[in-house]
Amino acid sequence: MKRFNKKEIRCLGGTYLLSFAPLDSDIDLRGESVGMSNMLVRTIKIALDVPGEQQKDTLLHELVHIADWETARPVDRLDEADVVRLSKALYAILRDNPGLAEWIASDDQ
Repeated sequence: MKRFNKKEIRCLGGTYLLSFAPLDSDIDLRGESVGMSNMLVRTIKIALDVPGEQQKDTLLHELVHIADWETARPVDRLDEADVVRLSKALYAILRDNPGLAEWIASDDQ
């Protein structure tokens, strides 16, 4: 399985260190989580021992948390159900439209 090979992700002016690690107590906080982000130290950890599609979905989920953290007032932050719904919808849109993310990020007019 090909994994995202960058160790850093730029997100709204910050650089987050990305790591893939075996599912252990450091990641599996509630018995169901396969990823976590820490906005204070700017890290994202994704479980290594889950399928690649789940890793991608989880990474997008963590990026939605970070975007929310960086842009919303504490009282306006999304709850976990909102993050799940939004990240799954964005993931489906990106999967159904190959090349869309590259086009959006390109300098093309």
